[in-house]
Amino acid sequence: MHGITGPPASGKTLLSHLLGLLDEPDFGSIDLFGERVSPASEEERRAIRNSVFGYVFPSSCLLPAFTVAENVAMPLFRISGADENSAQERVSELLYLLGIEHLANDRAGSLGSDAQFLAALARALVHRPRILLLLAPQRPAVLMPHIRSIAHDLHITCLWSGPPDQWLAICDHTVKLENGSITTESPALP
Repeated sequence: MHGITGPPASGKTLLSHLLGLLDEPDFGSIDLFGERVSPASEEERRAIRNSVFGYVFPSSCLLPAFTVAENVAMPLFRISGADENSAQERVSELLYLLGIEHLANDRAGSLGSDAQFLAALARALVHRPRILLLLAPQRPAVLMPHIRSIAHDLHITCLWSGPPDQWLAICDHTVKLENGSITTESPALP
């Protein structure tokens, strides 16, 4: 569990986007699991993003006309080409894990914002990413009770960026940015 925090315009979003390969650095490089992954073409970064990362963005980014189950399953078909039975099994497993299995057939547009963010979290996890990036989601209090157990049970690294108000206490490692520089790191990494 890693957190990136700091005041507005401190560089949290930029750093998160660079680490998540959503943006390419102007100079320097990014290594992931001991292998250089950037600089790279957009196609190469997309392939790495699809296989390594799950993302929860500031808004839930669900398709309102689709059901919760359809929204959650999309990455399985798009990224890994899963068959319908294995997709249904994985979606059911995650919806149950997050306590929203009863919403599987509800249209995403009809959900309250708490349920939308739990569905977005399920979608971010459905393809079994190694790293979960939580990019300043609007409902951190809804997600926070699940993140620690998900990181442990699913053996993934979580990187959370945004204001520290409620989630800072669950992070094992945090960095605070100001004006694009790390000003505080707790505990310091070796």
